[in-house]
Amino acid sequence: MRTSLVVIAGILMLGLVGMRAWGQEPASTDLNAQINGYERAAHSPFVGVPTDWSTSHVVFSAPEPGSEAEDQVQQDPRYWIQQIRRAQLQADDSITDESEAISLPDGKKKKNKKTKKVPIKKDWSESLGAAGAKVGAGFFPAKFTFGTSAASCSDYVAFNTSLAGSATQASIISFTNVYSGCGGTVPTIAWAFNTGGTVATSVTLSSNGAQLAFVQSVGTTANLVLLKWNAGPAANHALTLTLNSTTAIVATAGSFSAADVGAQITATGIPSGDTIAAVANSTHATLATAATATATGRAATVHAETAVLPGVAPTVTNGNYRACTAPCMTTIAFSGTPNDTNSSPYYVYGGTNADTIFVGDDTGDLHKFTGVFNGTPGEITTGGFPAQAAVVKISGPVYNDPSKTVFVVSSFDGATPGNGGRIHEVSASTGITPSAGNSNILGPWTSGEGGCNSPGTSGTGTPLTTDAPIVDPAAGTNGMVYVFMGNNGAGNAAVYQFAPGFAETSCGNMVTVGTGSTSGVPLYSGAFDALYFAAAPTGNIYVCGTTGGDAQLWRIPITVSSNTLGTPVAITTTLSTAATTCSQVTEFQNGAVDRAYVSVEASGRPANCGGTGCVMSFTITSALAAGATPSAVLPESGGTSGIVVDNASAFSGASQIYFSTLGGSTAIQAAQSGL
Repeated sequence: MRTSLVVIAGILMLGLVGMRAWGQEPASTDLNAQINGYERAAHSPFVGVPTDWSTSHVVFSAPEPGSEAEDQVQQDPRYWIQQIRRAQLQADDSITDESEAISLPDGKKKKNKKTKKVPIKKDWSESLGAAGAKVGAGFFPAKFTFGTSAASCSDYVAFNTSLAGSATQASIISFTNVYSGCGGTVPTIAWAFNTGGTVATSVTLSSNGAQLAFVQSVGTTANLVLLKWNAGPAANHALTLTLNSTTAIVATAGSFSAADVGAQITATGIPSGDTIAAVANSTHATLATAATATATGRAATVHAETAVLPGVAPTVTNGNYRACTAPCMTTIAFSGTPNDTNSSPYYVYGGTNADTIFVGDDTGDLHKFTGVFNGTPGEITTGGFPAQAAVVKISGPVYNDPSKTVFVVSSFDGATPGNGGRIHEVSASTGITPSAGNSNILGPWTSGEGGCNSPGTSGTGTPLTTDAPIVDPAAGTNGMVYVFMGNNGAGNAAVYQFAPGFAETSCGNMVTVGTGSTSGVPLYSGAFDALYFAAAPTGNIYVCGTTGGDAQLWRIPITVSSNTLGTPVAITTTLSTAATTCSQVTEFQNGAVDRAYVSVEASGRPANCGGTGCVMSFTITSALAAGATPSAVLPESGGTSGIVVDNASAFSGASQIYFSTLGGSTAIQAAQSGL
């Protein structure tokens, strides 16, 4: 039988629920204090740590103790999740000296012990299905860790596949028993589902890990899918059945279990690809599609779910979703029937807009869904929503609780004058009109339009996709927002900084990070280092820039107290030997060691990359010197999706990174310290 996550939640329940989250002491590194803070903010028990695409896009610098900013961020469950991750115990695989870094200030080099570049250790590689299966460039898998420092063998990581779901191809798949210390088969497939469409953007998780939300395209129409998962059969198992040309089947030998719900079943007289829709007891079950024969003694097999033999979670109406028993799912077609190929759903864990998902579409609208994981799900279609931010595709949205607004970045389609390459701020309660909440053009613009940078025509005529912004709700008065642009219209890749409530047609603060692309290479989001989170005088943002040439890591100093961007420092040894696309930069501090992870899609420069796509890690405990090189590398032909990091844990094999290849149809786990 499958273990109910409700029971797990009850066991792990800590502290009082419903208390106010503000006015408490500054966040400490004590895990119990962090968990109590989370429960006060979320008004629900702490179960574990969700890590998905949004983890990299909402970050919290250290607010001033006793300040209004501290009061505000302590009401946000995401703040406490970040504190819990950063308060975890130092893991066994942490290493203390792999850096080629320098100490601040930026311009003065410190001689460091030379370290040997090592290949990253790939712990496992699992198939996502047919050729072309991948999470996708610019998108992330999702990882859930039950508890805190003690990693659990029940932890799981979920991958979309970007292929149309069918009886022979999963739309989405999850692995569990993921750590080498778990024993047995590492990993195992927890579940794999054909959800009836193509899931091409990132998955997001509920706070307790029991549910997932994602967007799937059915034809050219985007649908929000909500899924309650349950582990499928551990292995194929045989039965002898009685069929009667209906959906009812009876086992006269062997038995059914709740784990069989959704799994494929094969037998003569059962339609190909049929699944078990319900199990009444050990001998009686219901098929999704009626049997085509009446017979006794039919040999049958219930199949373990795999990437190429997925199950089908029973679909229920939106109104029945809250009470349905896992596995089950419900779908909501986007209002106006647009498609969505660039915007991942963003879930709000707490506060005024709790249990809400915001997500964009390819026509420039921002959609709002409420009652997602805890109520009756549905889309808001009045009062300003869907909100028109642009007339071209927009990025994943990021919600900022202090300002109660949502930020998206519009892509440049290479043709539509004046509508792409902007950041848009949308009221979470009322939406916006097309004439409000828009920056000036931050990217390319055609002659006669005008934008932030002259001449504006660099890169025009070629579509330029934009990534979701990064929001730091704890910075400034109501937060700070960072935008990443592969070409700023003047021939440079650029990072912009805005404060919420920016003036219409504002250009924000800009720094450039190398030559911009004229062939549509995006600048994916960067990452802040631990110095920034620890309120050091100067922190740093790391980004893989120079989109118009050999991929290059850049470090942007930032004065933490004033949020002032300094002069970017180019890491002179490029990551590639030819122009290529980088992934986002992902940062994680494990014990005393802070690391950044990034990949290139082709032409990796380090010798161990073999001239192909490659994942690289840098030790960024101190600010990287211009001459720094990667600490570890892992060749991955075609490059990778976005990279997520799980734990800082002493459990064997439990401090890992996860991603999918872009060319090999595989899900990968590798060690944080040695890749």
